[in-house]
Amino acid sequence: MQTLTYGDFLTLPSVPGVLWQVTDCRDLDNAGDPWETRAELRPFRPGPDAANPGEGATAWPYDEPVKIGRAERIGVTIWLRPDRYEDTPTLRAVATTRTYSDNLTAAQSALLEREAGDIFAFSFILPPLSPEEIRARIVEKITDDYPARNAARETVKNAPNLYTINRGDQANNPAQVIRDAFDNTEGAEELRAALDAATEQYRAALRKELLTFGRVEKDGPQ
Repeated sequence: MQTLTYGDFLTLPSVPGVLWQVTDCRDLDNAGDPWETRAELRPFRPGPDAANPGEGATAWPYDEPVKIGRAERIGVTIWLRPDRYEDTPTLRAVATTRTYSDNLTAAQSALLEREAGDIFAFSFILPPLSPEEIRARIVEKITDDYPARNAARETVKNAPNLYTINRGDQANNPAQVIRDAFDNTEGAEELRAALDAATEQYRAALRKELLTFGRVEKDGPQ
């Protein structure tokens, strides 16, 4: 029996030449839900080393079919989720295809689900998100530079964009004049003060939102 967790690979007898990676698909939106889908088995092309096919394995092309039994399908995936109909839920396999592909036949689904859900072949260790993992994912979202860039753009949206401003008349283009206004000691100091003030305002607003997460002291260390 193979004991598997996130990131591991397995093979299924009915789909030779294909590796299936146990992919973490737990989501913060479903944290705490005992029935959330815990993992997805995604098809991969084996790496060059036959003795260790997981090394160098690459994701199966989304538009390349996988042969299951007598028929081929693209976008094949297998979900692993707790069985709602058991008193002590165990993970069950649910085979399906992506929305852009034809559905699996009943025989194909049954075959994949029987093999992936074989409790004598595989033992999956797929716990729900731990507090440490939840914190790490929240921190990653908070510190991602994409929302920071959007917040910055929103903050200065009424200021002129020096990279696009152009009235078509170079003698009357204010871009250089605006740059010059800050390209001196006094202007640099005012800009630095503005950046500090904006940073504090953003920090205060973000901190206010984070109060909903739990024990964050309102007037604690900044």
